[in-house]
Amino acid sequence: MPHKNPVDMLKGMVLTLGQLKIPYFITGGMAVVVWGRPRFTADVDIVVELSPESLPKLASALEQFCKMGMIDRDAMKGALERNGEFNYIDADSDVKVDFWIAGNSPFDREAMKRAVTRETYGTTMSFISPEDLLLSKLLWVKKGSYRSMDDVVTILQTRKDSLDWGYISHWVLTLGVQEELQKAKIIEEALR
Repeated sequence: MPHKNPVDMLKGMVLTLGQLKIPYFITGGMAVVVWGRPRFTADVDIVVELSPESLPKLASALEQFCKMGMIDRDAMKGALERNGEFNYIDADSDVKVDFWIAGNSPFDREAMKRAVTRETYGTTMSFISPEDLLLSKLLWVKKGSYRSMDDVVTILQTRKDSLDWGYISHWVLTLGVQEELQKAKIIEEALR
């Protein structure tokens, strides 16, 4: 079935991951739309827990997902070996999906456990929690991502009072992103 738009493609991708019983969560710009406010995103970012056994099953499913879709099995294997990323390009919707292999750090494991299931676009999907999204975006800010600072400020503007600040405070110290969070709070307060 063709995926005529990004939402249809995302719904199909989530269904595929569910059928394969591959733990995942949606992160990046799509998660910012859910936990913050609408913004343009050129791709879909999905964190997946893959094993050497589940990788070929996902590769086969992606090859069937769209007959004109593009997936590179060698890139998938390389991503699994280095906890990196691989891409899938859906020819029907022209959407690129960045699959990120779930890391094995305490923060990565916690983020996977805390994923939140939500009804979105009429489909049940798993998203990174708003706290873990904020923390992961702070890590990207530390690496120099200006867009991620915008995302952090957006999350603070829309969710500040409902976030678990005890959890965030613990991980901000552990991850070493205190300065980035402080800058984001200053920007968010200035924008009120």
